[in-house]
Amino acid sequence: MELIESGEIKIANIDTHEDISKAYEEGADIILSSTELEGALPYPTKINFQLDTPSDLNLFLESFESSKRSSINKRIREVDNLSEAKVIESISLGEFEEWLIGYNNFIASLPHGNNNIPEDWFNTNSSKHIGIFLFEKNTNKIIGGTLVKKFNDSSRLSMSYAWYRDDVRQAGGSTRIVTEVIKYAIANEFKLVSFGQDSNLYGGHLPIGLMEFKKSWQTKPSITSNAEIQYAMVNPNSTKKFCFYSGKTSEELLLQKYNV
Repeated sequence: MELIESGEIKIANIDTHEDISKAYEEGADIILSSTELEGALPYPTKINFQLDTPSDLNLFLESFESSKRSSINKRIREVDNLSEAKVIESISLGEFEEWLIGYNNFIASLPHGNNNIPEDWFNTNSSKHIGIFLFEKNTNKIIGGTLVKKFNDSSRLSMSYAWYRDDVRQAGGSTRIVTEVIKYAIANEFKLVSFGQDSNLYGGHLPIGLMEFKKSWQTKPSITSNAEIQYAMVNPNSTKKFCFYSGKTSEELLLQKYNV
């Protein structure tokens, strides 16, 4: 049995049913196993959140309740005061390297950041992506943004690596970029917008706020093609906040909330 701390929760990775009691005794909040356990829920290791592309961005935003809509519009205004959002159809090496400096600094600032970009990414992947970057108005420097992969065969856009300068992040940089990605999807007739692939454990591997942000855009979770199906059991005495998705198909996905 291996017991690790991820975020604020303790996770026990076990191999046999006999380890369950020991894991609970040692304070595990959740138990994960690669083999099926009696009473355990299926646990896809990777999921993504996808949005059916709306026909019109303004009509889509109007479908939100007034407080959410007001928050989005306020964030857009604040970010637009600082920067200009631009879609880069063909990312140059200079633009990528400038964006990469900010991204690497962001990853280095995270306590458990390890989502590094491969050294050969530009040569092997840039042609499959667009960049949606925020350029500071006074300096024209890149101060945030995301790389977006185009899946033409499945008519899907997928946001991947992203970062924002601290003040831009606080102003609502991610919200501003989401609206720009949706606009691009509408204009170029992509049917789906993916908000990126996540490890399927919020409050542990990832902050719960990330899941709440993605769900707030009316996205739906689905299991990724490279996910493994493991099994999860929750300590009924746990007081920690976390959640995950379970199910064998996207239609059967069920949000499991514990003390949230």
